[in-house]
Amino acid sequence: MDELSELRKKRMLELMKAQQNNPQINEELQMAEALAVMEKEIRNYLDDKAYDRLNNIKLVNKDMAIKVIYLLYQLKTAGRLVKKLSDEEFKKLLLDIMPKKREPRIMRR
Repeated sequence: MDELSELRKKRMLELMKAQQNNPQINEELQMAEALAVMEKEIRNYLDDKAYDRLNNIKLVNKDMAIKVIYLLYQLKTAGRLVKKLSDEEFKKLLLDIMPKKREPRIMRR
C-alpha cells in the first residue's frame, strides 16, 4: 500500500514539473489529488476484499471507479456510512450503481 501511494505522489510531482503552466494538466492534477484524498478517507469504511474489488474496478473501468469513490465519499460525509462495508454489501452497492442492461428484442414477422 505504501508503494502505491509513493508512486502516486511521484507521478503527481512529475506532472507538476512537466506542465506547470498548462491549465488542463493543472485541472487533472487537482482532480487526481481530490480523488486520492477521497479514496484515502473511504478506505477505512471498506474491508479488505471490498477494497480489492474497488482496485480491480479502477483497473478495468476508471470512470466507474471514480463514480463509486465519489458516492462512497458522499455517503461518508452524510453520515450514512458508519460501519465497514463487507464485500457482499459492496457488490450490492455496485449492482445498484451499474446501468441496467437492456434485453435485445427480437421481433419475428
